[in-house]
Amino acid sequence: MLKWAGIFLLVMIAAAIVGFLVEAVRFIAGFLVVACLIGFVATGGFKMFGKKGGD
Repeated sequence: MLKWAGIFLLVMIAAAIVGFLVEAVRFIAGFLVVACLIGFVATGGFKMFGKKGGD
């Protein structure tokens, strides 16, 4: 009985770690997407709009 409790506990800990990692990956991915969009707008985006406006 004690062995099963230990296995169950390990599974629960592993699930918690996996869940935390998934959330961390989603957060980092979202941050990177936002950072890339900001970088694109700050560099290429304004140049494109400037050319359109100039013509």
